[in-house]
Amino acid sequence: EQNCGACGTVCDSDNVCSLGECGLECQGGLSKCGDKCSDVKVDEANCGACGTTCSAGEICNAGVCEEICTEMKTLCGGGCVDTQLDETHCGVCDNACAMGQVCLAGACVDDDPLALFLTTANDGAVGQTLHKLSRHTLQLSQINTKNLNGETVVDYALTSKGDVVFVAAQDTLGVRELYLAPANGAAPVKLNPTLVKGGNVEPGVAVSKDGTKVLYRADQTTDEMTELYLVDLSKPGVATKVNAALTQDADVAFGQGFSGDGTKAVYLADISNDDDNDAFVVDLANPGTAKMVADSDDFDSGGVYDAKLNNTGDTVIYRGERDSGGWAELYKASVANPAVATKLNVTKDGGEGNFVGDVGNYAISHDDKNVLYSVALPNTYGFSLQTVNLAAPSGSTQLSHANDNVYADWWLSKDDKTVLYRSDVGV
Repeated sequence: EQNCGACGTVCDSDNVCSLGECGLECQGGLSKCGDKCSDVKVDEANCGACGTTCSAGEICNAGVCEEICTEMKTLCGGGCVDTQLDETHCGVCDNACAMGQVCLAGACVDDDPLALFLTTANDGAVGQTLHKLSRHTLQLSQINTKNLNGETVVDYALTSKGDVVFVAAQDTLGVRELYLAPANGAAPVKLNPTLVKGGNVEPGVAVSKDGTKVLYRADQTTDEMTELYLVDLSKPGVATKVNAALTQDADVAFGQGFSGDGTKAVYLADISNDDDNDAFVVDLANPGTAKMVADSDDFDSGGVYDAKLNNTGDTVIYRGERDSGGWAELYKASVANPAVATKLNVTKDGGEGNFVGDVGNYAISHDDKNVLYSVALPNTYGFSLQTVNLAAPSGSTQLSHANDNVYADWWLSKDDKTVLYRSDVGV
């Protein structure tokens, strides 16, 4: 290095003499890039290799050009992400959320729907497509994966687990069947077994409170005879007939439901073929054996409109024209002794044509203590919202404001403390 190529030619301190010429020698893991030594692990002008230049706003990290993350983002997988919302890096880098979950405040949570609704097709067919609205992201996603020549979704229900059950012709044109769309976004699964030729699943599905079972009506084994079936959502394709034997030409009507504990079911059927429905309760541990809890032959006119069970399944609430002479009224009966029925609703004489006393929508409170119901207002065509104590049903308390016309779609909170309703004021 003191006489490189000629006497007196001294190489610089970071050079070596090779073949009579002074040349750059890089040490300590540095690489020779042009006329300087570079650490290609961090050099933004020579990132990973000589001549590889990072773009503006990037740094060289371990030989790779990466974004410079702002205060609210974290460097994960070569990019800047918000670990509070990123489903691949939720909370920390590489913590991916499962299918059907979203990242919220750095934690993976189930993306249960905020709402379900049907859309209208371009040809005006209502119910062409079923969508769910994400509670957390407010994004829309389609649930029914196929539209067969204008076939529509005819019924749907949301389970407590965030799954969606719906009735539609998904696989065979003109054949309605029952499907489960899992909350995790997986493709819908058919729940019913193969239907008899000409058979269809009918509108009107009921989901157990724990979200594990569904009651549905179908002419599944005998064409033109609609019966009631139970399917466990964990065992698609396996269904059990629930109702007792029907008389010829009889059907299970719309209006079935579970008890709160999921052990019993109530359903309607016209077993006397007089076009008036009777109500039955069946222990789901013993399907096919049902007890009549409301006999339309005992009514002044008509039959049972619909029926609901309390949490334990020992009390039935139903609407019908039992002793009203044409009005829909509300009754309570013990399943053990259903012949003794107690009227729950208020009755007021509003004059001919005012439909006073007609009971509309109703619901049993979650604690089984009260029933909320809408009933026709006197001298108007509107409805008020009332509540009655089941233990002492001697009178009702009006919840809605005076002269409010309450619509059918009202909701009771899970703690039974709040009811939300729509109304026209001053009908």
